[in-house]
Amino acid sequence: MPLETSYQVAIVTQAFPKMPFSQASRIGAAYGAQRHSQKYYDRISALLHGGPSSLGLCTGHALEAARISQDLAKSHARVMQAALPGTRR
Repeated sequence: MPLETSYQVAIVTQAFPKMPFSQASRIGAAYGAQRHSQKYYDRISALLHGGPSSLGLCTGHALEAARISQDLAKSHARVMQAALPGTRR
């Protein structure tokens, strides 16, 4: 997973203005998805460590975490496919 630090370095060094808008947009979306997933995982971790939870609640969170992880993987795949011409899309 790309690190938040890498994203901030790209901003500070003005790397994004030097690349095509579509590429910068895909990278920004991937980092946005990563931030969203990390916030969700932090939130459910705190909730589930707070004490016993119902099976339905745990199942719902597990399904949502799986969906978020799939979205994150798709977002990163779009970045990698664009960066590596000739890869399977």
